[in-house]
Amino acid sequence: MRLARRSGRGEDASDADISVTIEQVEPCNLGDEWQVLDASCKVETVVGKILQAAAQP
Repeated sequence: MRLARRSGRGEDASDADISVTIEQVEPCNLGDEWQVLDASCKVETVVGKILQAAAQP
C-alpha cells in the first residue's frame, strides 16, 4: 500500500523516495499504551475516542 501511494505521488518536499519507502517497516506491536485510531471516521468521533482514552486511569 505504501509503495503504491509513494509511486503515485509527484515530486514534492518529501525526501522519501521509493528506496526509503521500501526500508520503512510497519510496527507490529506498539504495546497496550498505544491506541489504533480509524482516521476514516469523522474528526469529532476520533477526538471523542482520544478524550475517552485520556480520561481512563
